[in-house]
Amino acid sequence: MAEYATPSAVDSRSVGRGVGALIASLVRYPELSSLDFQPEAGRVTLSFCLRGRLEHSHAAALADSLMEVLLTYHHLLRFPLAGEGVAEFTTEFVEPLTILRLTRDLASLSPDEVGMVIDLLRDRCGADLLMDPSDFSEDDLLDQEETIQAALESLDKDPGRRLFAVREDGRVLVFNT
Repeated sequence: MAEYATPSAVDSRSVGRGVGALIASLVRYPELSSLDFQPEAGRVTLSFCLRGRLEHSHAAALADSLMEVLLTYHHLLRFPLAGEGVAEFTTEFVEPLTILRLTRDLASLSPDEVGMVIDLLRDRCGADLLMDPSDFSEDDLLDQEETIQAALESLDKDPGRRLFAVREDGRVLVFNT
């Protein structure tokens, strides 16, 4: 079962639902290591961990593939990604891991993107993509989503606070910062 710090608020119900979907994605997708929701900047950062050092050429190719998937997805939805900073992909080596970060703007973000990004990372990184082992049943996942939704509904009381969610030892911890 997920554990939560006392949650605080986001600036609107629609953003809150979007964040709820993203946090539910953190619970559902064991490859997603953390999520940093920054309402003041209108952005969210999804982080993933890889074993070892990701070569610069591999990181650049991965970023290009990721952008191509996102652009195609939004083109098909007839909601094209446009403008500077709507999607940024960065890597950082913290021995013995490479941390991959995808930062997206909230205005054009779709929760379905998380699954597509993870599918791409699984395909390109294989066993190097770290995942939190979980033995959640479908009922467990639904229970976690209900708990997350209840926590997010309480966010309406104090708008504009930043949220950070991280995976640790089979749990998802959500903090307001």
